[in-house]
Amino acid sequence: MVLFTCKGGDNLLEVERTNEYLMPLADLIIGQVEVSGRKDIKIKIAGKSYALSECTISHSMSVARISGKMGEKLMYKDTSLCDIVVAGFLHDIGKLFISDKIIDKRGLLTEKEREIVKQHSKFGADFVKKHITENEDVLLGILHHHERLDGSGYPKGLKDSEISRVGKIIAVADVYDALTQERPYRNKSSKEDTIKYINAHSGSKFDTEIVSALIECMKEGL
Repeated sequence: MVLFTCKGGDNLLEVERTNEYLMPLADLIIGQVEVSGRKDIKIKIAGKSYALSECTISHSMSVARISGKMGEKLMYKDTSLCDIVVAGFLHDIGKLFISDKIIDKRGLLTEKEREIVKQHSKFGADFVKKHITENEDVLLGILHHHERLDGSGYPKGLKDSEISRVGKIIAVADVYDALTQERPYRNKSSKEDTIKYINAHSGSKFDTEIVSALIECMKEGL
């Protein structure tokens, strides 16, 4: 089941509308703009335009795709599967409210900067609830995608059963895609090393069943 197709045409990422439930998301992406030498993707929400980095949009697309594939392995179907993909696509939307100087910073963040970044999941959930949807699975998926089973995550330090199932799925997809992509502050890891890292924390930080679903997707050529 292909819910999103990412196409690179003239450096513009587009969402192919393949599911009626996802059509509003396709309409979010309206064009490209260059901001301070950085190519950003313009999105439109509630009649207002915003700009997110091409890197953030590309990552969001990948997380949506990976989350959807894992969701299928976990036997999610129809609207429930769409909720996972939508939350995956919107999981970093809260970065709209974080300074580009922090988001694009090369090198380590200060303690104050880290605390600001940790608020992006809450900012995102609040923004989506106000402007896009009040669907609880979508909102909790966005809010919980940096929580970890052992309580070491953020923004609330939730543990295992306190974390939503969708949040746990997006957490694994997010870490997998983030580690396998280049970032201003580090080099990318190989898919094999990334799987080893995630698997090493299966049961402590990441849900074991979800990690198994990711590994199954990898075997099929994720």
